[in-house]
Amino acid sequence: APPQNMKSIPSDQYYYALNQEDEDKAEEALRALINDPAHFQGQESEYRKYLKLAQLRLAHLYLTKGLYEEALLLFRDVKDSTEKNDVFNSQSRAGEIIANSLKGDFEQVNRLQEIYDLPNLLKQLSSEEIDLITTSLEKTGLALNEKTRSIYKDRYPTLNLIFE
Repeated sequence: APPQNMKSIPSDQYYYALNQEDEDKAEEALRALINDPAHFQGQESEYRKYLKLAQLRLAHLYLTKGLYEEALLLFRDVKDSTEKNDVFNSQSRAGEIIANSLKGDFEQVNRLQEIYDLPNLLKQLSSEEIDLITTSLEKTGLALNEKTRSIYKDRYPTLNLIFE
């Protein structure tokens, strides 16, 4: 059954979720939006936009709860359902890097920063995402080796990476 406070418009449901102070209620409201597309029939283009926003928001919520695999699944869903130059795609690729760093999979972080052309990706991210990416790269450089740290310093001069 849908939650009691299910809104009839995708944007209303999304903002309702954002305004929940209780994380579990926020998660429930986001899941309701993600899992019930039929509820928003006739609003497909708005639904697609708010679906991606809800997936990204829920993924970030999962990161704070330490549910890294669940977050990775959502980031990959968004990445796979958007064009490469779409801002949602950039946010989902950044999310994948951050989630792998939090998970301690530094080899994967190192692979993804290369595959996803992170220097260009940075231009499309918020300052909060850039801070998280910076931390991810610093942790990865420390976990791997001096050569990696040197490559990152050259590749990301604007991030002022500190390895200590």
